[in-house]
Amino acid sequence: MIRFLALTSIAVLAFWGSLWGAAAVVLPLIQDAVFQPLLKVPDFLVFLLFGVIGQVLIVVAQSLVIYKAARWLWAPIEAREMLRKHICPHCRFSIAAIVPDPDGCTVCPECGAAWKLPPPPPNNPA
Repeated sequence: MIRFLALTSIAVLAFWGSLWGAAAVVLPLIQDAVFQPLLKVPDFLVFLLFGVIGQVLIVVAQSLVIYKAARWLWAPIEAREMLRKHICPHCRFSIAAIVPDPDGCTVCPECGAAWKLPPPPPNNPA
C-alpha cells in the first residue's frame, strides 16, 4: 500500500509539473488582458517566475521524490543480496567469519547491527 502511494505521488508530481509548464505558456498570453491592468507585472518577471524558476523547482521536487521512492523500493532487495554474500548491509563489513549468537543472529563487530544470515550455499563442484 505504501509503495502504491509512493508511485502515485510520483504520478501526481509529474502531472503538476505538466500543469506548471502549461501555466508558463498560457499566463504570458493572458497576462495583458488579466494581470497587466491589475498588477502591472512585466513580461519577463512572469516568464522568469513560471517559466524558469517554476520548472526548476518542479524538476528538483520530482527528482527527490523519485530518488527516495527508488531507494525505498530497492533497499530490501539490496539488503537481502548483501546478507546472502555475508556482508553487513549497514556498514558493508564482512561478517562471514563471525560465529552466530545462540539466538541465530550474527552481530557485526564494526557497527553492532544484528542479522539473521541465510545458510551458506552448498559447495557442489560440478
